Amino acid sequence: MIPVNLVGLPLPDALDACEKQGIQMQVIYTRAPREREQPPVGTPRVIAIRGECLIVAYFRDGDPEGTHAPEE
Repeated sequence: MIPVNLVGLPLPDALDACEKQGIQMQVIYTRAPREREQPPVGTPRVIAIRGECLIVAYFRDGDPEGTHAPEE
């Protein structure tokens, strides 16, 4: 069972929580249309869970100069 308290967590923390329970999650990133041409900035956080997918968006809540590109 997927932990429901993942929403709002930074992506690495959410993936760690899933891994501890033996759950492999797919990650889908979403961004505002006006920001899609620029590198992602901020902390990737879980905003929703859809089945076996974590929906992740970037929040400028950490180092404002830091960028965090998604791992492929």
